[in-house]
Amino acid sequence: MYLKGYRQDGTPLIGSVDFKPFMFMVGAGGGFTSFDGHKQLSKKVFDSYENLSDYLMRNPGRCYGMGIQTDKVNKRELLYTFLSETFPQEIIEYNTNYIGILNFDIETTSEEGFPDYNNPIEEILSISCSVLRNGKRIYKTFGTKFCKDSEIEDYEGCDDEHEMLKKFCKFVRNSNVDVITGWNITKFDIPYLCSRIEEYYDSDWLKFLSPFNLQPKRVKKRVKNQKTKQMEEFDVYDIAGLSDLDMIRLYAKFDTYNGSLALNNIAHRELGEKKLDYSEYGSLHKLWKENWDLFIKYNQKDVVLVDKLVDKLKYVELAITIAYLAKIKYEDSLSPVKTWDMLIYNYLYHQKKTIIPHKKEVEKTQQNRGGRVKDSKKGFSEYVVTTDAESLYPSIMISLNISPETFVKKIDIQEHKILTMEYDTSWLKDANYALASNGCLFDRNKEGVLSHIVSTIFQKRKDYKNLMK
Repeated sequence: MYLKGYRQDGTPLIGSVDFKPFMFMVGAGGGFTSFDGHKQLSKKVFDSYENLSDYLMRNPGRCYGMGIQTDKVNKRELLYTFLSETFPQEIIEYNTNYIGILNFDIETTSEEGFPDYNNPIEEILSISCSVLRNGKRIYKTFGTKFCKDSEIEDYEGCDDEHEMLKKFCKFVRNSNVDVITGWNITKFDIPYLCSRIEEYYDSDWLKFLSPFNLQPKRVKKRVKNQKTKQMEEFDVYDIAGLSDLDMIRLYAKFDTYNGSLALNNIAHRELGEKKLDYSEYGSLHKLWKENWDLFIKYNQKDVVLVDKLVDKLKYVELAITIAYLAKIKYEDSLSPVKTWDMLIYNYLYHQKKTIIPHKKEVEKTQQNRGGRVKDSKKGFSEYVVTTDAESLYPSIMISLNISPETFVKKIDIQEHKILTMEYDTSWLKDANYALASNGCLFDRNKEGVLSHIVSTIFQKRKDYKNLMK
């Protein structure tokens, strides 16, 4: 298992550790129980992932644990058992100042139209970037030409693309960064840079991007389309030791804005600034050919705008905070499913000695119902009162004690009778049950796992808000 981090004094820690995967099987004396409470479980450790996988195939349905399905194991999810085992404490202390953040942006030719990373025939002309650590930020820009204006800051001209790409990759290695960000880098800058180097140069250069000197892997990944808001599958490059926290994806997740997510638009909305204006040239294609110095300033300005968004919005910091809370990789904080999977797993494993059930692959046949929206009455009214429930959905989960193990049954009842209080609910008090408006009953005699976790996070949120006052 490769490991990258920082010691308490801020000095970097890079290396590998010997981690033996484990799972749980039915057997008394181990001190663990299944989620339904019906089985006693004991821990079984294996020398390798291959041995665990082989055992699971020969004993389908008998094994439990994170990443364990009926007869197979998700190797990636074993990483989280390592994090959970290594950091059993509920709160992990960390210092974001130690975390190195690389922000970069590439500019290419467009002789054959918009560049496509599946056919990277367009040359990369320049790469502008910044590195943030310990509250200090340094800038660097590499280009395939030399600027006429010697006052353009932090610029290094190169004889050709070959020299520029190699220097950039080495710069990343020497900067020892942990996070890579930018604007739309997941779906363009990273895959185009990597595929261009693989196609036309030495693919071993890409190892410089990884702190572990490993070749980036081209993998399929489900990423939300910012226009359609639907999840789509894209080819992305997984760089071992670098977490991709693309600012456009963070903005789409943490902000409620529904307009265009073009950098020019968001920078104007959040900062009152815009990208460098080159309208007199008509196109970037004409700009780089006729005014190289202005083209480089354009590239640099994009990086500065993203840096300002990072500093103001603190979405990168928020994603990192969520990751430490759930004990997951930084980029997995963008996934609410992965975040909640690990919050639940860690709570059950460390505090309840309970092991999660098998993960089931379920095909979704219909959309889940959203919140109830009452029809409005048109017209003018007097004495209008507006109410706002604080964090409505979490509050409902806590008050009804909603959790899989507290669910009793669903009763057949008309929803409007509950909302209008026509239904007799006096019997609920004797049984200590909570009734949701859709007829679902939840047992309140014991605190549910989900309601406990939501309540804990809800209280922490209140505490942090009070500290910010």
